[in-house]
Amino acid sequence: MDINKNKPNDPDYDPTTLYIPKEYIKKATPGMQQYWKFKEYNFDKVLFFKLGKFYEMFYDDAIIGNKHLDLNWMGGDIKKMHVGFPEKVLEEKAAILISAGFTVNQL
Repeated sequence: MDINKNKPNDPDYDPTTLYIPKEYIKKATPGMQQYWKFKEYNFDKVLFFKLGKFYEMFYDDAIIGNKHLDLNWMGGDIKKMHVGFPEKVLEEKAAILISAGFTVNQL
C-alpha cells in the first residue's frame, strides 16, 4: 500500500511511497525510525543509509544490493535483510545501480 493506504490497483496509488504503520515505527530503534520515515516517502529509490563509516541497505534495498552489488548478507543470514559497504566505495556502488536503472539516495 502507498502512504495513503491505496493498493496498486487503485488509480490514486503512488508507487513512490509506502504505508508503514506508526506503531511499527515507534517500536523500531532510533536509527531504523529515521530510515523508515525517509523510506516511506522514497519507496521507489534505493537508500544507502550511513552508519559510521559504512553505508547500510535494508529489506528490499538489501536484496538489490545483494543481487546487483554482490554484497553479502550481514552475518551470512538472509533473514536479517541487511547488507553494507564501506563509505570509500560509495561512488562505485551508486554508479553500478544507476547504470542498472535504479535511482539512489544516501542518508
